Amino acid sequence: MNDIQHSLIIPVYKNSASIKHLCESLATIKASIRQNMEIIFVIDGSPDDSLDKILKYRHICQTTTRIIELSKNEGSLIALKAGIDSARGKYIVTKAADLQEPVALTENMLQILKKGNADIVFGLRKSRKDPFISTMFSNVFWFAYKKLVDDNIPIGGVDVIGFNNKVLPHIKNMKESRSSLIEYLFWLGFSKQFVPYGRLERKEGKSAWTFSKKMNYVIDSTFSFSNLPISILFFIGITSFITALLFGVYVVIGKTTGSIHVPGYAATVLVSLFFFGLNAVGLSILGNYIWRIYENTKQRPPYIIKNNYD
Repeated sequence: MNDIQHSLIIPVYKNSASIKHLCESLATIKASIRQNMEIIFVIDGSPDDSLDKILKYRHICQTTTRIIELSKNEGSLIALKAGIDSARGKYIVTKAADLQEPVALTENMLQILKKGNADIVFGLRKSRKDPFISTMFSNVFWFAYKKLVDDNIPIGGVDVIGFNNKVLPHIKNMKESRSSLIEYLFWLGFSKQFVPYGRLERKEGKSAWTFSKKMNYVIDSTFSFSNLPISILFFIGITSFITALLFGVYVVIGKTTGSIHVPGYAATVLVSLFFFGLNAVGLSILGNYIWRIYENTKQRPPYIIKNNYD
């Protein structure tokens, strides 16, 4: 019989330096919760000795620990999905391994889920102690994401999530390739609540949330949960049609009045380049959709488990 009440999912990638302190903070959470809890570490193809460190210090957590090692790096959201798929608790909360989230955040999220105040909870960053440049680019990124992809996303962004066992089956049944787990949670519905917290200063290591990963996140979210690309293509098409119509009227008037004697080379080149560019944009957008359809027809698993450590 399953008596696990809480599942805590932690993706691990290049976090070797923080593992011991992470396990100590997890012991604090376990002492506060006072119920059976499992901690699932997901080694996301980490090239350092994070796995060895977890095996060495896992006893400090003072609770059931399981380790899932993926065959290669898939990204934090796919790693979370791998951990969620094997979760056995009634309440599931995620946590980063970089120790930038206060212990109280995890405790508060679990308490909200246990009291039934919401089916899904999101950590809401109200402040952060990152370097100025990092903070500025992050704010710009999430502002653009909110405006272009999903207005429900807070300005500070979301990377910590939790939900109960009513939501869990729907997450496990998510089979989409190149999608976004966080956007999927917003799409599902259910009752939601945001839990504000202050992001702590990073003590060890460097962030693996690079610019390229941010761009892939935006692209995946946009094409999976927004009609923005098609709307852009439609707008360009309408603009092109109006431009071509006005140019046609101009040519007809010019011919009628005799002001055009020889067809203009510059005008021909400009119009040709404009429509060639339009075709390139349209084909790239449609090609992206077709590629994603093709990726989903393959039905390849989103991740491959290399080893399990119970």
